[in-house]
Amino acid sequence: LALVAYTLGGRTMAFTVLSLSQLFHAFNMRSEHSIFKIGLLRNKQMVISFLVCSFLQIAVVSYEPFAKIFKVTPMLPFQWVIVSILSIIPIIIIELQKAVSNRA
Repeated sequence: LALVAYTLGGRTMAFTVLSLSQLFHAFNMRSEHSIFKIGLLRNKQMVISFLVCSFLQIAVVSYEPFAKIFKVTPMLPFQWVIVSILSIIPIIIIELQKAVSNRA
């Protein structure tokens, strides 16, 4: 039983990281310039879409009827921290790539 819960927790974390990292990555794809130069909150529709989709992802994991449908389990706070850090990695990598390519 513990192995099943551990596997479901890992699957839930992977599912959430994949979903949220794509939402973060959408901000990178707006421009060849740094998102910090052009303004992270400049595109209001994108920000609203990001917030709505993030809320839906959190609801799928946290709200029991949705969690059963998607076969995920609620995550502990430390798991949310790990998921958040892993989800932001695309921004870091692409921003570094943009910095290097803009210097050339």
